[in-house]
Amino acid sequence: MNRMAEGTGDALVALHLWMYATHVLYDGLYKCQLLANGGNPGMFELGGGGMDEFIALWIGHEQKDGTTKGHSLYAMTQYAYELFSSSSDIAASPEAPTNTQIKLLYQQGRQALSFPDACSQHDENTVPVLWSVTQQIIAASYIPLMQLLLHALKHEDIERIQLYALAIIPQTSQCRPSVYKRLKDTLLDGIVNANRIDTIIQNLQSIYGCLGFTCEDIGSLNDDGKSSCVDNPQDRPLAEYQPRNGVYWEAKIDLDILQLGILASLKANDFAEYLYLYGRNASRRYPLTTAINSDVSTDQLPTSLHFLATDANRKAANPYYSYWIKYHDNQKYADDLILETLQQRHSTWGQKATPQQVAAVVTKTASFQILYMTVFFKLANSVQACNDNVAGASNEWDEAIALLVGSLEGPKEGGSFDLDDGKLFWNLANEHAVQFQTSSDDGFSLINEEMEELFYAGRAEIKDCRGLEESANGIRHLMFLPIIQATIQQATLNQGLSNTSPNESLALGEVYSLSVLPLVAVYDQNSAQFIRENMVIRSGAPLVPNGPQAVANAFHQALTTNFGYSCALVGSTPDADACELEGGFEKVKSKFDQMNSGASRTSTKSFIATACSIFIIVVTLLIF
Repeated sequence: MNRMAEGTGDALVALHLWMYATHVLYDGLYKCQLLANGGNPGMFELGGGGMDEFIALWIGHEQKDGTTKGHSLYAMTQYAYELFSSSSDIAASPEAPTNTQIKLLYQQGRQALSFPDACSQHDENTVPVLWSVTQQIIAASYIPLMQLLLHALKHEDIERIQLYALAIIPQTSQCRPSVYKRLKDTLLDGIVNANRIDTIIQNLQSIYGCLGFTCEDIGSLNDDGKSSCVDNPQDRPLAEYQPRNGVYWEAKIDLDILQLGILASLKANDFAEYLYLYGRNASRRYPLTTAINSDVSTDQLPTSLHFLATDANRKAANPYYSYWIKYHDNQKYADDLILETLQQRHSTWGQKATPQQVAAVVTKTASFQILYMTVFFKLANSVQACNDNVAGASNEWDEAIALLVGSLEGPKEGGSFDLDDGKLFWNLANEHAVQFQTSSDDGFSLINEEMEELFYAGRAEIKDCRGLEESANGIRHLMFLPIIQATIQQATLNQGLSNTSPNESLALGEVYSLSVLPLVAVYDQNSAQFIRENMVIRSGAPLVPNGPQAVANAFHQALTTNFGYSCALVGSTPDADACELEGGFEKVKSKFDQMNSGASRTSTKSFIATACSIFIIVVTLLIF
């Protein structure tokens, strides 16, 4: 029996060697990017661009192909493969598929580095390719660590549970936060309860897709070779909404945003920038470990936030697109803000910003400015496809909802009870529901309840173009409300603070307000300027000098008459009542509840459609 099978040196391989091998991949990527940006080649040695160094560490010196006879990561992977494979499978394919895949990915990375202009100022391709290959290699490298942890759990091997949990559980922080917290509590911070092992395994299986591999990649824990593990289907429900199309891959853009925030908060801005520019999680190619080759179309590459921020198709979201461009006087307003912040060039959120403020700026801008416009143009595309009587209306509709809800909310009604899970509009509404007294009996947002009705209405109206357009307009209308709630909340937190305060709330208040101010400016420029002066950082000026109630009133004044703003769905806090100008939240809510209860209930869709009809008329007048 070899050293790996005996367990000697397991910790050195699984913890230290694995981490260092990952480091050399990222170090090669970083050096390549420095050279492509005009760095002096004499300042550092590119070497093998991380690829040669990685494969040397992975395979080792004395490794024999397709065996456990070695002392490195390759041998560890072979050992894990044999634990999860039958003797006939091993005889047919002696080398672990993970090892085969990693060697193929190494060849891809090495080929990219072999071109004469690779990593030079004349080269635009090597860094994106290295980023993609690096993500695929790392995803594949998780597989043996997960297999060894699962095997230890099944056999209640406490020492190895502790070892492999320490190796893989920190990596799960990039996935659904509620699952990570449960795994951390049970496997890292506490003593493993044998009665909960099945639940622990289910939690691990639920994040395979986030880590970049499938149930088939891991294999079966059972002696009969059958696996109870099931991968998330592409038509997985989104906070109970059942799409008719496979759009789950697109919903996973929220994982990019989650990971972007983690990297920025750790001051890993360079790698946050790579993730923003090139994407990772929102890919039609599944699993992540599937290699890209010349026969694979480019639509299988990940969709990046940068692509969505600069996509020319955003123009389909007019008139909103034009409003945002006019207000910011910049077609790349969100893209520039994120890149300037990560590169520490931004006048406000540059070198003086705290890591928490940087993370807030980049993640909330991605969620509520980039995806904002993407959802709008997906809805517009759905209506246009219906009007043109061509295919695509249903898929565009489901893609819009995927980008509005996200994957992290899970499949259950209302979304996740853990507010750390979601990153998109659905989560923002749930996050503020209790504070603003706009929650249902089960604690979820009434805004989202109204929204879900429109999701299903639109799905049923794919061939009823007028009804579909009404539902789309209703969704657009509702999407503004949680951002207004968030702006009012940050106004409360920021009142009286210095513009140099390190509080994260300064960044949140500015980004939230800038996400909705272009709309406010369409109807009332004075109100828009008033909100801006209270929420956006100004040199030498304190934050929110007029108080949160004045900010709430400014939203009401600008949007009630022409936009059909419903302050009953925005709600009230002890510091700011969104309905103060109508006699107070309780009075307005009572009327709203009467309208939406019992036999006298007017459907939400009809109510919002009326408001949006007014909005469309006003928009037409403003344009012409």
